[in-house]
Formats: sequence, C-alpha cells, structure tokens
Amino acid sequence: KDIRNDYHKDHDVEAFAARYKSYLDTQSEAVAGLTELARKERCCLLCVEADPNHCHRLFVAERIAALSNSEFTVRHLIV
Repeated sequence: KDIRNDYHKDHDVEAFAARYKSYLDTQSEAVAGLTELARKERCCLLCVEADPNHCHRLFVAERIAALSNSEFTVRHLIV
C-alpha cells in the first residue's frame, strides 16, 4: 500500500514500477499460488485505475505470464 500511496503523491511511474516489481520478488509463494489458481479456473485481476499501465496488478499479471512460459497472456478490459 505504501508503494501505491507514494505513486499517487509523486506520480513517478518508473519508481512505482521498480518498487512494486522488487516487492513482487518477495512474494514468490503468493504469485505461484495465483498462477496455479489461474491454471485451474478463469481469473481476472481487477483495479480501479483508468490506465492499466498505472496499475500494480499489471505487474502481477506480467509476472504470472512470464512464470508460466507464456501459458497466459495479459489482456486489458477497458470500458
């Protein structure tokens, strides 16, 4: 939450991305669990950000796609 709060204050996309990706490095068990869940059921990561490029869930989705050897692809549902 601190990472997102800092981003909403300073709007530094590069710092936000770097910090969140570093945080994801510490969450390998959770990411692996989500990857396994996605293999069993349809999954969708939701966010309130209007631009998916400014959403921390983008990094989670990209990490899952990378760990699954492209078994999954990231698609943005934009309304």
